[in-house]
Amino acid sequence: MRNYTNIIFIASIICTLAIGSLYIWLLLNVNDNLQRVNSITIEVAESETKNNHAYVLKSLLDRTENNRNKLQALFVEPLEVADLLQTLESLSKNIGTSVEVKSIRDNGDSVSITTSVVGTFAQLIHFTRLTSTMPRAVFIESLHLNKQKGSKLWNGRVELIILKTSS
Repeated sequence: MRNYTNIIFIASIICTLAIGSLYIWLLLNVNDNLQRVNSITIEVAESETKNNHAYVLKSLLDRTENNRNKLQALFVEPLEVADLLQTLESLSKNIGTSVEVKSIRDNGDSVSITTSVVGTFAQLIHFTRLTSTMPRAVFIESLHLNKQKGSKLWNGRVELIILKTSS
């Protein structure tokens, strides 16, 4: 009977070791699977966040398209300088002054236009005000006014800076 007790004791030790080994193996396997699931969950969350950011950016671009187009219209593109000169001449004719473009200089991100204007003092001021309020990014760099001797007319020299977009 002693042999059977030893065999049962040894068998129970072997079973305990086998069950313990199986438990440790399962624990390690479950832990490894949990780490994989956690990694996949993080990747999915990052992907979803990127998709949400892309959606928000797209909706922002769609919402602001009209305003961006209006803003873009404030800048002079290289091919529109001739149209801008025609606009200046048209403004001059409408208010009764004569305008002559003295120089055009490309400064990279802007265009400098120097004009000579002849008219009454009120007409010159009106011309200057209209050029500074055109629907473009126009800045008056300098304004020189001189009265002609023996006349009601004034000579004006207006230097304008017009921002342009990159070509």
